[in-house]
Amino acid sequence: MPNALTNTNISATYKGVLHADGEPIPASGLKPVYDGTGVQSALSIGRSNQGATVSGYLSSNDIYAGQLRMPNVDKGIQHQVVARTASGVLELKSLSELITDGDETELTNGVYYNPKITVNNGVITNIESRPVVVMIPTSQIQTLIPLTTYTVGASVQSQQFNINWGISDSVIRPGYSIDARYAIITVTLITKSAYLKFSTSLTMDSEVIGKTTISTNITEDFGRLDENTYTYMNQLIVKMPVANLETQERANSLFLYSIGNIENNESKLNKQSRTNTHSVEVKLNGWIF
Repeated sequence: MPNALTNTNISATYKGVLHADGEPIPASGLKPVYDGTGVQSALSIGRSNQGATVSGYLSSNDIYAGQLRMPNVDKGIQHQVVARTASGVLELKSLSELITDGDETELTNGVYYNPKITVNNGVITNIESRPVVVMIPTSQIQTLIPLTTYTVGASVQSQQFNINWGISDSVIRPGYSIDARYAIITVTLITKSAYLKFSTSLTMDSEVIGKTTISTNITEDFGRLDENTYTYMNQLIVKMPVANLETQERANSLFLYSIGNIENNESKLNKQSRTNTHSVEVKLNGWIF
């Protein structure tokens, strides 16, 4: 049958004529649409501004919803989202594309710590809030302050050690991130006294992290070589300072080792200085991210 119905009889065309069940379209709501043989179509329509529905799929090469043009191209990538890419235009985009488009800062792929954040294709794919502890193998433990021994009564009563947490391979071994927030260190202080009473202390950025005191009564008999030896050893967690909060660049830490409260007895100090000594040592055992 030709597409045009001009000069054709109703008996030859009624089967293809669509109608609202032979009744007027209602003032409100929708009315199913049938063909001339009574087969219900996929359409249900209403009067002006009442709308219409389609059962099943509605296919079109280009669809506008009000002022918005709907996405009409599938790029074949899973987990894309709908985003406005131009005035009145919606498209399918990946989250990584959206993050890196325009003036937004791109997230570099990798693993970041405290909390542990994993970035893949510019998108955060995993977050862990628990701390991550990385211990250095025993054979590779780093020495921050080598074992150093001083004599009581010597001119040096304090010693400073400037520790660079950031880029020095002697502190941060290749293969470990500099993004650790805390260091695990072992502090060792050793005091040896034949006759003198004295104390030592070690601070990191003005915070005391170790101290010793020789305060017991010691024999006055200079003919004897009695010695009091006290060893302080402790493993502790210290927070590494940050010089630049934006780049997380590590700042140096100032370790200050000092001796004080020396017993005021010149005869003991002069005659027994060879056995009145004190030592300090600090080792890096690991990091907490």
